[in-house]
Amino acid sequence: MSVALRAPSIDEAEAIARLHIACWREAYAGIVPAEALASADLSERTAKWQQSIGDADSFVLAAFEDREPVALVLARARGDADARDGEGEIGALYVRASHYRQKLGSRLMRAAARWWLARGGRSLRLGVLTENSRAVAFYERMGGRSVMTTTYAWGGADLPHLIYTYDDLAALAVLDAAEG
Repeated sequence: MSVALRAPSIDEAEAIARLHIACWREAYAGIVPAEALASADLSERTAKWQQSIGDADSFVLAAFEDREPVALVLARARGDADARDGEGEIGALYVRASHYRQKLGSRLMRAAARWWLARGGRSLRLGVLTENSRAVAFYERMGGRSVMTTTYAWGGADLPHLIYTYDDLAALAVLDAAEG
């Protein structure tokens, strides 16, 4: 089966929310408290994805196998007070475990970088739970530079959290021939 990248429609927000929750449960098992993962609210996630998909200032792209989303990315401008001029963020990047090693994460990251560059952006930032070693290794392979260690509150736990930045968006945005 082939996988195609495309922007999801508002009508697909629930499918994107189901994907997001499934990816949380796969990626964060043993890291995030189990009860927090088990209690993820589909209607709340759907509402958030409807908002993001409908927001002209956000970039949402998903990988679909047939009609089923298997990976996603969300990018936008950073809205917090300490954001540097031209700094955007990757708010979410998830790939189903069944689709690891198909270069979907790198294709989605590169697409987000191209979108942000086209909007005049100069850098992208993202956060990752320190114990998510697979994601940490991926972000470093993609050229991310760890700039800060913080904590992220989730499910009643304060989890170690790394902040990565990508200052060379032109390099990040280049599509490798193998990614086609």
